[in-house]
Parts: sequence; C-alpha cells; structure tokens
Amino acid sequence: MYIKKINNELKRYSKLPEYYKNWAGNFREQSDETHKQEGFIKMIYPIINNTTHEFGDMFLDEENEVYTFNIKEKIIIPLDLEEVREQKLNEFNNTFDEFTILISRCQFSIDPSDTETLTTLNNAITIARNVKKQHLTYLKNETDVDILNLYRVREEDVLAMKQMFSQFE
Repeated sequence: MYIKKINNELKRYSKLPEYYKNWAGNFREQSDETHKQEGFIKMIYPIINNTTHEFGDMFLDEENEVYTFNIKEKIIIPLDLEEVREQKLNEFNNTFDEFTILISRCQFSIDPSDTETLTTLNNAITIARNVKKQHLTYLKNETDVDILNLYRVREEDVLAMKQMFSQFE
C-alpha cells in the first residue's frame, strides 16, 4: 500500500500505477527511491494484538520514510456473563429457527409410506436435535464470559446441516 499527497490530501494506492509520467508501463518496477521522489510513500501497518490494541491516526514516520499508525490501547468494558449468555442464546436460536422450518417442510414433502426415506429423515432430525442439545448445554453451562463471548455457530456447520436436509426438499 502506498500514500501520495495530492492537493494537500492523502490518496491511498493499493498498488503503484503501471504508467506514471515518463514511465510507460514500468513504473512499478522502478526503485523505492524513484517511487519516493515521485511522492509515493509506503504505508506500513504495525503488528498489533487486536484484542488489546487498535490503530490510531495515520502519520508520516519521517525517520523511516513510511506512513504508519499510532497504536492505541483498547478500552475494554467488562462483560456481564448473563448478558453475553442471553445474546449467544438468541443468536443460536435465530440460526436454529430456520432448521425448524426446514424440517417441517421436509416432513410435508416426503411420502409417509416410503419407510426408507422416512427413516433417513428421522435420523437427520435426531442428529439435528443432538447438535442443538449440545450447543444449548454448552451455552447454558459455560462460566467464562470471555470464552462464551467467542462462541459462534460455524457457517460450515450450518451448511452441513442444510445439506443433510436438502435431499428431502
């Protein structure tokens, strides 16, 4: 990433232009010194711990001749365990509500006399219920608020569940 000051405003470039002034198609291959002479200054993102710090204002580090960012310590507000639990339970229930609808549609779409398909559907429903039970047990019993706050229903798990029921629609 590069920064160039144009009319007292900083413009970001994700990559250098290929064509610039007298360089017809090879400006990117020029030396860092040439890029600096033309006003293109590298932008460096410092490595930070995103949990405890965040980027502040961008500035020109004249000593190293790069743009970079101040690093600020995040203000961490203590989380209330029961508030986080309620939020995570709501997120989980919203995700699983769509499976309740999906299961109902599947039950109405199959022939009840087709015992093989009915057995396969019932097995899929049992798996879904067990997954739901495991998640709810975890959400109701976890006592570390920071760990609970990290909980997410993984997208790949949702897709696997949908795939499991897709054969019945």
